[in-house]
Amino acid sequence: MRVRLPPVMTRKLLAAAASVAPLILAAAAAQAQVSITTGTTTPIATATASSGAPANIDIASGGSVGLTAPGTAVTLNSNNSITLEGEIGSTSINGVTGLLIIGVNTGSFVSTGSFVLTEI
Repeated sequence: MRVRLPPVMTRKLLAAAASVAPLILAAAAAQAQVSITTGTTTPIATATASSGAPANIDIASGGSVGLTAPGTAVTLNSNNSITLEGEIGSTSINGVTGLLIIGVNTGSFVSTGSFVLTEI
């Protein structure tokens, strides 16, 4: 048994589907980004970078994440990206991880910057 929809109903369904598509694409394209342009000693993770919400992280030239205690400086733990143009580092601290990439995500890491990690 085949059911035919009236032409008006078919047009409404097509119009609704067409109007939702741009909203979905706009939401995907509007990812937040956090830029680090100066030195910070606070560890950062992509899953919580933007006030607790996921975001891309850009450590700009002249920016740095430098740990003052054991731990991980930068963590890629979401479907976001990290761009390192500055520096990730620590001095005279044991138990430091500069960059931790958790593998179940589709995020990315690109670096033209540097890692400077020295232990005691």
